Amino acid sequence: MKTLLKNHKEYYVNKVLKVQAKTINKDRIMINLLPLLKFNGKTQSPLVNNVDELLEYVWNNELLFDGFSDHKELVEKWLKNDYMDMLHKESEKKESKFVSLLPLSLNAYKASNTKNRDDYGGSEELWHLLYKADEERKVQNQDLIIQKLTDFLSNGYNRELDQVENDDQQDLSTWLISSITNQLSNDQDNDKERIHSEDPLLCMTQARLLADDIERLLAYQHVMSRTALIESLSQVMMLHIGLYVLRAAQMLPVMVKKKTMNIDCGCSRTNKLTDMNACKYQPFFQMDMMQNYSSHLSKISRRNIEIHEQQLSLFVESMFYIRKKLDFLEYLDDDKNYSLEEVLQFDLSTEKLKVENYFKVRFDGLKEFVDDVEKDPEEDYFTNYVAVINREYNKYYVAFFKRLISSAFSKNDERGILRQAGSHKKYTIGSQLLDTIIHLAMVEKKGYSFETKVLRLDQFLNWIRDRYGFYVDDIIPGYESSQAFHSLRQSKNYFTTKLQEIGYYQALSDAYNTQWLIARYDVKGGKRDATAGKATS
Repeated sequence: MKTLLKNHKEYYVNKVLKVQAKTINKDRIMINLLPLLKFNGKTQSPLVNNVDELLEYVWNNELLFDGFSDHKELVEKWLKNDYMDMLHKESEKKESKFVSLLPLSLNAYKASNTKNRDDYGGSEELWHLLYKADEERKVQNQDLIIQKLTDFLSNGYNRELDQVENDDQQDLSTWLISSITNQLSNDQDNDKERIHSEDPLLCMTQARLLADDIERLLAYQHVMSRTALIESLSQVMMLHIGLYVLRAAQMLPVMVKKKTMNIDCGCSRTNKLTDMNACKYQPFFQMDMMQNYSSHLSKISRRNIEIHEQQLSLFVESMFYIRKKLDFLEYLDDDKNYSLEEVLQFDLSTEKLKVENYFKVRFDGLKEFVDDVEKDPEEDYFTNYVAVINREYNKYYVAFFKRLISSAFSKNDERGILRQAGSHKKYTIGSQLLDTIIHLAMVEKKGYSFETKVLRLDQFLNWIRDRYGFYVDDIIPGYESSQAFHSLRQSKNYFTTKLQEIGYYQALSDAYNTQWLIARYDVKGGKRDATAGKATS
C-alpha cells in the first residue's frame, strides 16, 4: 500500500506541543477551557450550536427577559455584537457564523458551535501548563491555580443544580450569559476521557510564571470589573502560549542533539520565581515603543524576530525527526505509549536492519511526490528521509508557526507585543497589555494573599525584563550598539508617555528615584480560602 503524501508530511507530535501551528483566538481558547475547568480536564460538547435556537430561549422567557421579544431585531443585534463570538463579524462579504457566547460564566460553553470554536489545542496547552504547575504547588502546599481559576469563573455557580444563582450579586454581562445558560440542560454526567497530562513539559518555568500571573490577576477580583479581569486573564494566557512556543523552539533541537530531555536548562535546579532567569532558553524581546520602523532600535527588534523565526525552522526540523522516529517505534510496537524521553533516547542502530528496510520503503515512496531525490543515499535512509522532508516542507510549516506566534502575540493589537507594517516587523507593548502587566507587577504576595505595593519605574522595567524577557530600556544580549543609544532613549520616552496616557506614571524629575507607577486599584490581603489548596483529582 502506498504511503500518502500527508503521511510523509506529518510532523505534529502532541507529546512535544499541545497547541497546533494555527491562528488561535483568545475567546475560543477561553470557551474551550471552561469545560476543562468544570470537569477537571474533560472536554464537553455544547447543547445549543446556533443563534436561532439560542434566541428562542430568550424570546420564550418573558419573566426573565422582560420586553426582549418586543424588540427582537434590536436585541439580536445587541447580543451578537456584545455577547457573542462570531466568525466574520466585521466582514461585509462573508456571512457571520456563530461561535459561542462570550466566556464570562462557567456554563457559557453550553451555547457554542463545536466546529467554529476550535482552538487548535490552545486550551489543552494551557491546561497542561496549569496542571504541571499545580503538581508542584501541591507538594509545596501552595494554593492550586486550577481550583482558584475555577472558583472565580464559577461565581454563583450551584454544582448540584448546574446553574448560576445569586442574580443580585452578578454584573449585567455575567447575569445575561448565566441567565441564558441556566435554561439549558444539566450536563454533569460527563463520562469522557480526561486530557492526558502525563507528558512532561519542555520547560517548567513557563508553567510557574503562568500560574503566578493568574494568581496575581485573581487578587483583583473584588476591585476590578469581572469582564475586565477575564479580558486580562485571556491576554496573559495568549502571551504565555507564545512564550512557551518560543522556549520550545529553542529547547527541542538541543534535546534531539543530546537525545534526552535533560539538557540542564536551569529550571530543574530551582522552582522559585525569583530565579526564573535560571532558564537559559528564555526568549528575549527587543521592545521598540516608537511609532516608526526606521530607527536603529527598530532594526534590532526586526532582527530579533528573524532569530525567533530561524529557531522555529530548527524546531520544525526537530519535530520531523521525532515524528518519524516515533512512527518507527509504533511500527515495532503499536500497543506501547512511548514517552518523549523514550523516543529521544532510542538508538536506531539497535534495530539497524529494520530501520533501513522501513525507511527505504518510505524514501522510495517519497520520490513519487518530490523531485531531486537521490536514488541511493550514501548515508542511512532515516537521516536522508528526514532531510528531504524538511527541505521540502520546512518553510511551509514555519509559515503556520508564524501565524501561531502572530495570533498569540496579538499582532497589530493593543493587547499584544507584535507590530507589522508591510514587510516591517518589530516588538512593542500594546497599551491594553501594558495595563495588564502593570497590574501583575504592582502586587506582592504576603502570606497567602496579595497586596498592592509601591513601584518605581526602573523597578518595573527590571521586573518585565527578568520575568518576560521584555527589554525596554536596554539592548538584548548580543546586540549592544552605541548607535542604538539615541533611539533607545527615545523609545523609553515613548514608553513613559504611554504610561501617562493610561494613567499610571508620575515623575517629579528625571531622577529615577522620583519616577513612580501609581496603582489604580487598592488590593488588600485577606484570609486564605479554605478550599483553595485542595488538589484536583
